[in-house]
Amino acid sequence: MTRVTPFFTVIVTTYNASATIERTLDSVFHQTFRDFEVIIIDDHSNDDTVARMNAMLQHDAQDSVQLIVNHNNRGVSFTRNQGITASHGQYISFLDGDDLWTPDKLQVQADVITQQGAEWVFANYTVIDPHYHVLSTRYRTPGIYGFEEMITNGNPVGLLTVVLSRKLLDKHRFSNVPHEDYDLWLELAADGHQGVLINAVLASYMKKSDSVSNNKFKTVGWTYQIFRRHNVSRARAIGLLVNYARNVISRRRGAS
Repeated sequence: MTRVTPFFTVIVTTYNASATIERTLDSVFHQTFRDFEVIIIDDHSNDDTVARMNAMLQHDAQDSVQLIVNHNNRGVSFTRNQGITASHGQYISFLDGDDLWTPDKLQVQADVITQQGAEWVFANYTVIDPHYHVLSTRYRTPGIYGFEEMITNGNPVGLLTVVLSRKLLDKHRFSNVPHEDYDLWLELAADGHQGVLINAVLASYMKKSDSVSNNKFKTVGWTYQIFRRHNVSRARAIGLLVNYARNVISRRRGAS
């Protein structure tokens, strides 16, 4: 039997997402663009995330959904790569078990891919708290982003907004390093690929107080290591981080 290749594969990674996974999956299943498959990978949750997903999938009878449950915790890089290996779509997108998409997320990006021939598309997004209240909007200027644009003012690409062509992910995968997503973006850009940031807010990222990404000191250290991995000189890496820190402080003052 010949498999019909979907336009998109949506890879959802979960770990202890019992409180949020149903709303996350609802935001995927209610996309206006319908040509996609969903691969959900649970990375050995110790709550009832898997039970909630199974109940939801049985109730909604989603034929194009595959649920994979890891028997050991393997980490986000391994789990996303696992999803890529299992995928069949022409383009691949990602979200975690507490992210949300707007209903037109895939449609807007499919239009950009079709009209511009883009192989890498991303968008702006809102930041929400665990009660789903909007805290802020992460906004970057729309346009074409190459390596230089990727290293100026920090990581411009929200993983929950990105769509990448299979051609790119057949060659490039997530590495097992901190800031694995930013590392991949710089690897792609260093290889000559450019991302298209579109003028739309298409997702919501949940900020939690215990999130590793909220530790700014660790984030700065990881970002420095990523810059060095991609041959940015020590002096320039430090200068970029100082500029990034100034922008973060400025944003916080503006929000207060």
